[in-house]
Amino acid sequence: MPRSTPLRWPDSWTDPSTLTLLDGTPFDFLFVSDSPSLDAVRRRAQTLGLACAHPGRAPASTLLVQGEWPGLRIEHRGAAGSGPTGVPWVDSNAWRIRLARAQNPFSAVWVDAAPRPDALLTPGTYQAAFADAASRGGRWIVSLDPAHASALALRSPSAMACWTALTRAASYFASHSAWDSFHPAALAGVLSNFSGPNAFLSGELLNLLDRAGLQVRIIPRDSASPASFDGLHALISLDAAPLPRHLAASLTDFVRSGATLVTIPNASAPSADAPRPSPFPRFSLRSLGRGTVATWTNPDPDPYLLANDTANLVSHRYDLVRFWNAGAAGYFYSWAPDRSHALVQLLFYSTRPPSSASLRVAGRFRRASASSPDQPVSTPVSAAFSRDAVEISLSDVPHYLALELAV
Repeated sequence: MPRSTPLRWPDSWTDPSTLTLLDGTPFDFLFVSDSPSLDAVRRRAQTLGLACAHPGRAPASTLLVQGEWPGLRIEHRGAAGSGPTGVPWVDSNAWRIRLARAQNPFSAVWVDAAPRPDALLTPGTYQAAFADAASRGGRWIVSLDPAHASALALRSPSAMACWTALTRAASYFASHSAWDSFHPAALAGVLSNFSGPNAFLSGELLNLLDRAGLQVRIIPRDSASPASFDGLHALISLDAAPLPRHLAASLTDFVRSGATLVTIPNASAPSADAPRPSPFPRFSLRSLGRGTVATWTNPDPDPYLLANDTANLVSHRYDLVRFWNAGAAGYFYSWAPDRSHALVQLLFYSTRPPSSASLRVAGRFRRASASSPDQPVSTPVSAAFSRDAVEISLSDVPHYLALELAV
């Protein structure tokens, strides 16, 4: 599908000459309000070959997702709230984008998320907002804070610094659009219709599992097949509606082969053998062949606890990526369709990323290189390669970094 880079045109930019800010950038689709004061802007944009539409009217084959400003959740007196893993809580649109793409694989996904009034806006946080969507194959509808937009129209140096960082991120991801077709690496799958009574729990679980460090495959029920379970250690299935017969049989075979099924009371699940001792106080365990059916013991599951207990149940010894000194960070591990190389995208949401960090990536690799919007040319990084993983130490970490790993 064609890739576009959208921008919400600020209402205060009534002078068509402001369009020169887009020179040399990949922005090619503008959401412009119907205000008569912007008529001249629309006419000029169209002569420049820029597509224009009213906010909310996406082009064909594009899905709009309502998101939130990504970054640290700042609470009273400037303190950062903590998340389920004890690190500062991070708002992210990553799970929304991945779910939208899984449910609509032939559509582009654009996220509408304006800066919060209390957001600390810097070149780095604007880059992080763009990368939060683009790292998962979506695109942020770039929306500027009103005060920043006014300062940018006057070419304020501080506003221009933010704009330059933002356009670098847009150009960087436009040049790496092939990454959007990479396949997510995963230890566990989440199987659901993600709608109706299942929408909240399944969606919030995707959000929290990402924070708990368990990378998952999103499996919509209406497009699931036996191959959907390939390569997974565990499957999370919380819907009450029975699976189609062929899929239920495949799920039973998947568990019998040695995998774990995580479920809740009243959810559809295969019959299992007698219970066995459980080291997890909120799960009851039953054997099924060589596998396990783990049922949450609370009839009203708390997604916050369920996500963490599921990550512990699957076991961190299987972690695909282990991150040290990461702080308020996220990652996304994926593979090229031909399996020639892997990609680990690191995103640091704090206003100041750590001065150093290290990570371990599971897989057999022989080369590692890194790039970022400010350093777009991929350069080799120092790495220690072993039989089943690579360990990489980073210094001077930017807000976003892409690690490419060759097999």
